[in-house]
Amino acid sequence: SALQTLHKSSSRAQSAHYFQGGLNHDWVGYYERGVTSDQSCINEWNTMDSLESKRPPSPDSLTNKEETEYLIRSKLKAIMMSVDIDEVTSKYIRQKLEEELAMDLFKFKSYIDQEMLVILGQMDAATEIFPHVYLGSEWNASNLEELQNNG
Repeated sequence: SALQTLHKSSSRAQSAHYFQGGLNHDWVGYYERGVTSDQSCINEWNTMDSLESKRPPSPDSLTNKEETEYLIRSKLKAIMMSVDIDEVTSKYIRQKLEEELAMDLFKFKSYIDQEMLVILGQMDAATEIFPHVYLGSEWNASNLEELQNNG
């Protein structure tokens, strides 16, 4: 993200001729001399609208195991959000996951159990420690509905 910001600032400064002869933008020339990224990387930085933009992993970069774990992680969270956690067992969740993915996940049992614990931790509600000050996880901080409910 720092390189992306520097590159965009450099491009803006260069296009507006801000750095020519001015001491305020000497860093632009220094930065441009140090850029050794492939043009494809620079193009990618330029197309990213925000630092929060995420794109799925490239299919070429994933192994079969990693791809399956990625699918498990994304489906598992959706399943756990749709059921009453107090009323279901981990076995039920694993079976539901196998049904939705239409595959046998026996080899991934320990991975699924571990991910369930992580997701359960994310689903815990934040605790109010002072008026309008809550202690919680990253999940709580990014859950708009919970933030609005807590004011």
